[in-house]
Formats: sequence, structure tokens, C-alpha cells
Amino acid sequence: MRDLDLRRQSNGLLLDDAFCAMLAEEGIVAGASLDGDRASNGRHRIRSDGYGSYESTVRAIRRLGAPRYRSAFGGILCTVDVDNDPAAVYRALAELDPPGIDFLLPHASWDRPPPRDDSSAGGGEPGDRLGDLGGAVSSYASRRPSLRS
Repeated sequence: MRDLDLRRQSNGLLLDDAFCAMLAEEGIVAGASLDGDRASNGRHRIRSDGYGSYESTVRAIRRLGAPRYRSAFGGILCTVDVDNDPAAVYRALAELDPPGIDFLLPHASWDRPPPRDDSSAGGGEPGDRLGDLGGAVSSYASRRPSLRS
């Protein structure tokens, strides 16, 4: 018989101590979705009441990162946004000490291409922002979680 590798992704809003304890006890790994610092995350991750989810998600990530639940913490999933500062995004995520960070390009297709900023003031292609992110990672001196894109 094979062991199951159970994983789940969450915005963290419902991750309380009891749920985290169950995840750790059952060997289920949970990742949390956070798009960086407060401003970056608040750009798209809005709760039904109109307020951002940043504080609640960070609280859940800190809970999952606590020693008693750390085995259930799979890392952070971050969607790249060309309007966000890559250094601020990475710094905010790395300071939460996740075991890994996954950077996800926004959903796009030929019919609906990713957002673009053709101005010279920043932005650019989402793929270019991954390159900018690489520069932010190399200049950040704290512990570096594993990165995936």
C-alpha cells in the first residue's frame, strides 16, 4: 500500500489552532497564498467585506510556522503582479520564514494576455518581474527559503 501525500492550499482565513493541529497530526501539508506585503496582497486578495486579507493570512502563516505545526507548513504561494515592487514582495514573504515560496505568473492566454505596463516607470512583463525578483532575492541577506516558479 502506498502512503498518501496530502496537500492543500489556503488563504489561511480559517486556519485556527485546532485545524493546524489536525493537519500536523494527519500529516497533511498546507500552503498559504500571500502576494507579498500589505499593499501588494491587498491589490487582489480582498475579503467579502471589502477589506484586505493580509493580517489574517499573515496570522495564519505565523501559526503554521510555529514549531508545533511546522511539519504541516508547505510554504507560500505568491502570484506575480507587474505593479508590485519585487523587493518589497520578497522581503515580506521571506520574513515569515516559510519552508519555500512558489511564484506563480498570473493566468493568461492568447485571448487574454497578462497585464502589461509599457511605461518606463516600472512594471513590464510578468516574466521580467521574475527577473527583478531574482535581484531582490540575491540582495536580501536573511535566510533564504527555497524558491519555485
